[in-house]
Amino acid sequence: MSPALFAVRSVAVDFGQYAAQVSAYLKAFSPLNGIELLAQNRSKTGNRVYRYRLKYKDGNLIFVMGLNKEGKIARLNLQAE
Repeated sequence: MSPALFAVRSVAVDFGQYAAQVSAYLKAFSPLNGIELLAQNRSKTGNRVYRYRLKYKDGNLIFVMGLNKEGKIARLNLQAE
């Protein structure tokens, strides 16, 4: 992914390592069965947060992505539901 997509350069630099860790984590789950948008919030400052449920046979994960007012990625989070 292009570093231009990220709000902070250090996040972009670390993204490759983060993506590799997430990939290894997701291999423990069965194939993805669906994605559900749970929430889409916009703050008064223009920041947006999207929450998704990733549906797997053996359980679900919650993925959160935050975008700043310029639409650049400011937050990525993945956790068990």
